[in-house]
Amino acid sequence: IFGAIFINIDSVIMGNLGKITEVGWYNVAKNVVGFAVIPSTLITMSFYPALSKMFKESKEKFKSAWSYYAESMIMLATPITVGGFFLSSQIIGAMYGPNFAPSIPALQILIFSAGIGIFYAPYLTVLIVANQQKRYLWVNIVAAIINIVLNLVLIPIYGLYGAAIATVITYLAILFGSLIYFKKITSFPFLSPKLLYVMAITVISSLIMAIAISQLLMYNF
Repeated sequence: IFGAIFINIDSVIMGNLGKITEVGWYNVAKNVVGFAVIPSTLITMSFYPALSKMFKESKEKFKSAWSYYAESMIMLATPITVGGFFLSSQIIGAMYGPNFAPSIPALQILIFSAGIGIFYAPYLTVLIVANQQKRYLWVNIVAAIINIVLNLVLIPIYGLYGAAIATVITYLAILFGSLIYFKKITSFPFLSPKLLYVMAITVISSLIMAIAISQLLMYNF
């Protein structure tokens, strides 16, 4: 319920403020972001049974599997964020046409929520695997409250872009809460040397990709 609140309350608030057209533009950007996170959702679904089993049977196996899961999420989060940001105009133009140009800046903001959401998935999943549903609930309650307050403040000023900013900040709050509880449940570091290495390689490769995309866009390719 609380997850549904912070995912949908922005559109509800915009609608009640009479920003009906902006709701359409905003939901276009949200749809693209939703499509972008499908691979991470499928990976999470595939890892969950194994993590649940290993958490009870072997901490070492659990740590190894979780690390592999976290690496996969890092390798997804960075290029999706960078690619979505630089190609937002082409994505919106190809899928919805020029009438939805106001959706482009919204997508450029919201795509960061996709990256953050993919990144925190391994940490948040541990709460369920470790039978810590109450803590999982509190993370979502706090996220919902933060999101409602931010939307009430930012939407009247910035419209759909305020809603996008509120979403990104909310996802950062979920990340922060996930890391706090993750540390209480496990003895793992947030980022092991191997995860830091994977992150560094992924960031470098994504920057190279960004440069390549920028050069191609200069020639309208």
